[in-house]
Amino acid sequence: MVFPRDDPPASREDHRGSGLPVDYQGWLACATAVVGFILCLVGWRAGGGAVSLPWAPTLNLRLSAALDGLAVLYALLATGIGALVFAYGSRYLNMHLEHEGRPAVERWRFWPWMALFAVAMVGLATAQDLVLLFVFFDITAVCSYFLIGFDRAKLETRASALMALLVTAVSAVAMLVAAVLLYASYGTFSIPELLSRDDSRRRAIGCGGAGQECPGSFAFLATEGNGGPHPCLGLPALRSDGRGRRARSRTVASAAQS
Repeated sequence: MVFPRDDPPASREDHRGSGLPVDYQGWLACATAVVGFILCLVGWRAGGGAVSLPWAPTLNLRLSAALDGLAVLYALLATGIGALVFAYGSRYLNMHLEHEGRPAVERWRFWPWMALFAVAMVGLATAQDLVLLFVFFDITAVCSYFLIGFDRAKLETRASALMALLVTAVSAVAMLVAAVLLYASYGTFSIPELLSRDDSRRRAIGCGGAGQECPGSFAFLATEGNGGPHPCLGLPALRSDGRGRRARSRTVASAAQS
């Protein structure tokens, strides 16, 4: 009688792990997010701060950012949750690629966009200029397109990525038009300056609503739209809610101070 020969436990473990190499890109992105979280926390403990550098002086554009209470809150959310998403995705993405029968080298099509997305979210949280806000907004839109369309061989994935890009592009154009109208009326793109004027506050609320509320449907696209690796899209889904809440919170806080 011949009995089937089982592989030794060690060989079975080697076989299970042979197709899942260490995702160095993912862990590097995770470490970067942790460093960003620590820097934001240290900056908040030190009393925050602000920076303003000339960008296009003829148009009164400046690279202005501030680390105030609300900015720290959303920057900590972006980097903290980002670090958790990156840590989970470092394992999940390998399993996803193995399940799809795709090479591990395709991780290079994923992690740079995720890292850039996290940086843009911190930029959105700290931006003090409407044009700078628009730039970071568009960066997240481009990143969203490539992240949702990661499984590009699937037709439904490409359709979801295109829909997300169109939805975000429409809201971005609306925000840019509102910013230009505010500049035409008040001669500045500075968010603090606009909110300090009683007659511009209502228009600032409209600008924030135009640019921040439309992408709320992105959460549906990211989770239900058959996009890329779903658990790895938790950070983009956080974006759709965080920007609108921050815009409304800033406006309410400014109104309360006056």
